[in-house]
Amino acid sequence: MTQQEQILFMLTANDWVCVTAMMAAFIPDYRRRLCDLKEAGYELVGRPCEQHEHKSKNLKEWRLIQKKSG
Repeated sequence: MTQQEQILFMLTANDWVCVTAMMAAFIPDYRRRLCDLKEAGYELVGRPCEQHEHKSKNLKEWRLIQKKSG
């Protein structure tokens, strides 16, 4: 399974996915993979993580809004 496929699986299996889950799955370049998904036609939305109390306020969680049509 590619890193992009792993992230897509996480997004379809969960409501919101924190980037720390992507890092824990050994996907160090998750930002690029998220961009790849967007470029492939998936609609994603991100927001500051509300699941965890991160020291950094820059960590986000992502949600799949619309699957690729076709």
